[in-house]
Amino acid sequence: MEPWLLRWIELQHLCESPPESRLLWLLCFYIGPEIEAQLPLGRYRVDFAIPSEHIIIEVDGAAYHSSEEQTIYDTKRDIWLESGGWHVLHFSARMVMDAPERIIDRIAEAKHENMG
Repeated sequence: MEPWLLRWIELQHLCESPPESRLLWLLCFYIGPEIEAQLPLGRYRVDFAIPSEHIIIEVDGAAYHSSEEQTIYDTKRDIWLESGGWHVLHFSARMVMDAPERIIDRIAEAKHENMG
C-alpha cells in the first residue's frame, strides 16, 4: 500500500468534520506522509501541519469561526504560531469542498516561499 494512503488511514479518525476529512485525503495524496493532524503546538492544536516546512493548514467552518470571540482567539493563536516560525494558512470549509486545487496550489506557494 502507498505510504500516503497508509498515513491517511492512520489519521482519518482525528478529523472533526467532512471538510477536514476531505482535506486530509488531499494533503496525504499531494503532500505525502509527513502530514500531521490535530498537532499540539504549545497550548494550541492545529488542524494540519507539515512540520518539515513549518506550514500549518486550518479549515475554518462558518459556524465555528464566525463569532467575534473565536476570531480574536484565532488571531492571537496565529500571531503566537507565526512568532515561532510557522506559516499559517486558513481555508474555508467551502473552499475545501469546492476548490481543492486552489488549496494545493497555495500550499505549494507557501513551501516555495519557505525555501526563499
